[in-house]
Amino acid sequence: MVVAGCSAAGMELENYAFYGSNPTPDGRRLTPFTVVERVQRIEGTDTVDVREAEFQMDTVRVDGERVWLGSRHFQDAGGASVLDSVWLERWTLRTIKSVRRDRDGVTTLTFNRREVRSVRITPDGKRQTWKGLHAAETYSMVGIDLVIGALPLREGAAGALPVVSGRGQEMQWLRYRVVDRRPEARTVAGGFLFKPIYVVEVTLAGVMTRYWIDGEAKNVIRHQLARADGPPLLVSRGAPVPRVRVFPVEPLGGAAMRRQSLPVLRQGGPTANGGR
Repeated sequence: MVVAGCSAAGMELENYAFYGSNPTPDGRRLTPFTVVERVQRIEGTDTVDVREAEFQMDTVRVDGERVWLGSRHFQDAGGASVLDSVWLERWTLRTIKSVRRDRDGVTTLTFNRREVRSVRITPDGKRQTWKGLHAAETYSMVGIDLVIGALPLREGAAGALPVVSGRGQEMQWLRYRVVDRRPEARTVAGGFLFKPIYVVEVTLAGVMTRYWIDGEAKNVIRHQLARADGPPLLVSRGAPVPRVRVFPVEPLGGAAMRRQSLPVLRQGGPTANGGR
């Protein structure tokens, strides 16, 4: 829903009060990492490998301030390259900007409280723009797993996050609930260590996703996505790996986010300003 002429604070408080508590993710617990994500299709008791993705999380400077930058690179079902990038505020994890590069072109969403600006450049060079005001301050679905992992976790905790995807024109409520806390063996320095794992169920547009989150590191270990058009998918993250390359991402623009203040991310090399 898109609205105009309403108080930002009033609209957000009203909506959060209706759908649940006002969630407050804590970006202080996040740490930079690079992992390989393995995507599998669940068929009964078996799993079938679908693809692998590389996911990188690091910080960059914008006007002298550190912000989080997450990038995920993979190939879609047709073999085309897909690159998702998202910039998040360092402490609140509010979305600053997200960019998706795929076979349909480049889609950029820029966030300013309840306002979302969208620019899509198609493969043939056509530019499509949109700007709107939503009922609450939204998050991008790109990188939403980082936000979910940093939420306050305790059994029974529940709430809702306003999110947008695609062109950013429609806001939806992502509802979550912590359904379990259990110990799980994790590989540490060649051995095993039992760590607390939280299980979080997330529902968006009638589709449920289950997340398993490391209660100490605040990282999503794996998630299982139900699909209306096929078997569910299981996405598992391996152990952190050394950085071997950095995918090119779009720099943040605008007066408050000057292009020269951002490192240039190049294929096969580190960030120009050191990254962290």
